[in-house]
Amino acid sequence: MRNDPLLVLACALPLLCSTCSGARDAAGDQRANAATSHGRASERGGTASIALGDAAIKPPPSAASDASARVVQASADAASADARTPPADASDASAPTRVDAAAAGGCSSHLCTTADGVFLHVEGDEPWMIGALDWTATVGDRSLGWSSGVSSDNRNLFYALSRRDVDALEAGATVLVDYAAPGSADTSPRARMCQFEPRTPPPSCPATPQPLLHVSMRGCRDPRAAGCAACQVPGTASSFRSSEGADWYNVSTSTAPASCKNSCPTCATCTDQDAREARALPERPECDPCPDDPSTDACFEPKSCDCWCQNRQVLAAACPTLTP
Repeated sequence: MRNDPLLVLACALPLLCSTCSGARDAAGDQRANAATSHGRASERGGTASIALGDAAIKPPPSAASDASARVVQASADAASADARTPPADASDASAPTRVDAAAAGGCSSHLCTTADGVFLHVEGDEPWMIGALDWTATVGDRSLGWSSGVSSDNRNLFYALSRRDVDALEAGATVLVDYAAPGSADTSPRARMCQFEPRTPPPSCPATPQPLLHVSMRGCRDPRAAGCAACQVPGTASSFRSSEGADWYNVSTSTAPASCKNSCPTCATCTDQDAREARALPERPECDPCPDDPSTDACFEPKSCDCWCQNRQVLAAACPTLTP
């Protein structure tokens, strides 16, 4: 039987119309999704915070939206990555951890304070061995690094703490002390679990041969201190700081100032001015987690979460034990 052209066309028309309708529906869904995503990116608002330094130069009005969109996209990417990650094998839960491998007892720990911060005071039943390495401490899953000081009888170790470390300890985090390199994944036979004992209020730290200071506070912190009118930025060959008409290092140069032309002392990364700003930075739980890469013009809105996150990033690099 011959194919009748009119009959073929009549049969094909419903299929063509169905295909076009599906394409129109898909395009409409894409536009709706794009509008929804744009709406979410524009919803982020800011609350009280502080800004560092001079007033920021205002970028075009679209900058805040772009920064918010990047945060929304980063969150979506992270969620997508989590969705692609296969669930952990059931045997992982029973795998031994560093805490399981550490011996319990032989030491205890509590908080103590100095004018420069809060420290974890670890007391040993016997003197801690002193050798080529040092004793590292871990609170929960965060390494505190090597000790900030030790008592003259080698029985007391001290570790500088951040606000979050203190919160973790008060919430029941485990204290692990080990004779190993900071961040080591292995546990040595000398590792000890040191029971944390809350004391309210925390007592003053006992005297030590050297002042208890976190590594970020070692060096010149105030231009008014003896021999610290000018200093050299650690890890650099030609970056110096000094002061003009201020009680903080407000001048940076690439050549050594006359006051230390032959030999400049090292600047502390956490100067007294940095410490004041870090202590004044308020808690902003609604801003966590901060994006890994804050927008360039984050402080276009000084009270926004973007600005707070940028300020915290700068201060955390300078004064890690004082920043919230």
